[in-house]
Amino acid sequence: MIKREDGISIVEIMIAAMIMAIALLAMMYMFQFSITHTSDSGGKTVAVQLAVEKLEEIRNMGYSSIDDAYYQADGSDPGSEPDFKTPAETVSGLSGGTRQVRICYQENNLNSYTTPINVIDDPPRRLLKVWVRVSWTANTGPRYHEEATLIYGG
Repeated sequence: MIKREDGISIVEIMIAAMIMAIALLAMMYMFQFSITHTSDSGGKTVAVQLAVEKLEEIRNMGYSSIDDAYYQADGSDPGSEPDFKTPAETVSGLSGGTRQVRICYQENNLNSYTTPINVIDDPPRRLLKVWVRVSWTANTGPRYHEEATLIYGG
């Protein structure tokens, strides 16, 4: 006579427990990852808002006022890249958040920019390129976001 045994062996229980543990560890990692990156994306959203807010403020100043408000005291030439030498302004809403502005005259070729504003030897140009950089410290390390626009002085 064949004896039938119903039930689960200890080996089957151990294998099932191991599979469950692996699945739980993967889910815990997924939750940690999503919480960290949700926080980072929230910081990015605030940074975009702060940068666009500053660009709008500069746009509304009037072309002739921009020159005086964002003059670089050292009169240095940034070369071929904007280097944000203006003092960083502390902003709220971001951990360690700062905001900087860089303004250069823009040539007709929109892919190149030249000297900073207020360079006396250059003839006045009417097109300015304005950059705003917002920097902050996120959970995953230092971050920054840049926005740029062109302003025409008619």
